[in-house]
Amino acid sequence: MVKKLTNFLIITAVLIASTASLSARELTIQARVSQKSISINGRMIYELIINGDDFTGIEEPILPDLSGIFDVVSSESSQKYTWVNGAMSYSIIKKFTMIPVKSGDFVIKGSKLKVGKTIITSNTLEISITPANKTSSPSTSGQSSSSKSVGVSSVKQARGNVFIQGALNKTTAYVGEQITYVLRFYRHIQFIENIQYGAPKFDGFWIEDLDRSEKQSVESIDSRRFYVFELSKKALFPLKPGKSKIEGAKAGYDIVGFFGQSRVIEAPALYLNVLPLPEKGKPKTFDGLVGDFNIQSTVNVTEITDGSPISLKITLTGKGNMKSVNTLDFKAPPELKIYQSDIKDTVLSKTDFKVRREFEYIVVPKASGEFTIPSLSLSFFSPKSKTYETIKTDLIPIKVSGVKVVQSDKKESSIRRIQSDIRYLKSISTITPIRPVLSRTWFWFAVFLNVLLSLLGFMSLAANKLFKKNDKEKLKQQAKDIADKKIEDLENETDPKSKITMCQNITLDYLSNKIGTSFLGMTEIEIKEALELNNLSEMTIEPVLNCLEELSMAAFAPTSQSKTDIENLIQKVISTIQRIEGEIK
Repeated sequence: MVKKLTNFLIITAVLIASTASLSARELTIQARVSQKSISINGRMIYELIINGDDFTGIEEPILPDLSGIFDVVSSESSQKYTWVNGAMSYSIIKKFTMIPVKSGDFVIKGSKLKVGKTIITSNTLEISITPANKTSSPSTSGQSSSSKSVGVSSVKQARGNVFIQGALNKTTAYVGEQITYVLRFYRHIQFIENIQYGAPKFDGFWIEDLDRSEKQSVESIDSRRFYVFELSKKALFPLKPGKSKIEGAKAGYDIVGFFGQSRVIEAPALYLNVLPLPEKGKPKTFDGLVGDFNIQSTVNVTEITDGSPISLKITLTGKGNMKSVNTLDFKAPPELKIYQSDIKDTVLSKTDFKVRREFEYIVVPKASGEFTIPSLSLSFFSPKSKTYETIKTDLIPIKVSGVKVVQSDKKESSIRRIQSDIRYLKSISTITPIRPVLSRTWFWFAVFLNVLLSLLGFMSLAANKLFKKNDKEKLKQQAKDIADKKIEDLENETDPKSKITMCQNITLDYLSNKIGTSFLGMTEIEIKEALELNNLSEMTIEPVLNCLEELSMAAFAPTSQSKTDIENLIQKVISTIQRIEGEIK
């Protein structure tokens, strides 16, 4: 009986937790793209719209695997707030800018969003990527088919008014030798914004980020003046010998003053000849370290009188991939025991990747006397001298006193302790009877409280579902009244641009409330599909799309609209709302 009641309590607690979780949130996630057909030299916006009333504790959405189809070059997040009858709700919108890398028809699987222990998945999308249009980007006009011959030479060729180019500081390097890669953006025209780029995959290299120059420079290329700035700078360490290829990076940008015009450009590939390390003169202690280094050792104290441990620090400084050195070997005398404690890395210069690696050791003396902390040797290959070199630390003499060797008979001590413990054992004279749990008042009170909380939880969940349904229906019925009130508020706004923006928001908010789904960020095709799904006629859909297009053009127009033009736009919004009201009751 007790076991059954215990199980009942556990199940009740789980029901309460799950009920609270369900009643706390009701989230949805929807995916959409800026266009379903795109050229391989274009850009596409992939959006995730997360709707709900409680966003606490949600994690970042997980995108589907897009490798081989798109390169994600940037992301941004925004929120939309809505107040209805004193209650606030909002949506989270995640936007990802993507550059296609392969033509064909593809299916973008659903993105996943983790909410507590639950995972919700968005809808899938079908997209078509067409081959590149050679005339659509000015950056390709000057690029010949012999791009493979473009190596690491410092000679540059202008490829249109805007282009990017990667460069290596060396054409030939040894395995493990540091190489500097710089990606630069060249522009002959001024009116460019929203520059985004995707770095290439450095297969076969160890990579470290370097500080790029923040200053813009000017270069003359083919008798033309170009503004130049660095997009990326990295230190590369080749891992294997042979011919290595670094694919060209991609970048996208917008042209100011031409609404909707974007460009994607690509740098030529780079080629590097990686030499194997020579076998001649290779020390037996060589462990793959390449670069130029210095080494030194220090201790915190050279004389100790109480047998305390000594702190030993080995400092390795230089240019190269020190992460390949993780342990140092000591041949310490039997009177000293050396333990490795910690490794600390410090980047001294992020311009040329000068690094310091500190190895910390604890030296424990095992006897009194005068001893020597041994010298440590380290071998590396120097690309400058093209030879193997060995560096050593200095010998460190120390004086130790006060070390005592304490011997004890562990067996005798153990027996003595056991006897001492047994001496204090006492017999129990009486046993107090234990009352059954079912006869206790607090137990039945706890059962009653759990059942009551479960019932309240289920009632709250049911009420929440019912109220949400009623709220959507209420918004649908009040959509026009809400829009009318906002249109009246337009009279208090004096700035023409702000009035146009408010008209856009009024129209989109009305559609969202009337249809029951968010229209924020939808493309023209998606708006048309949503209206068709709600059985709106073509005679109504066309004016809605025209109204939204005119509002968008007015919002981005370089000059302000006249008072008459704005009044005409407001009247168009009013007539559009009335037309929809005539079909959707």
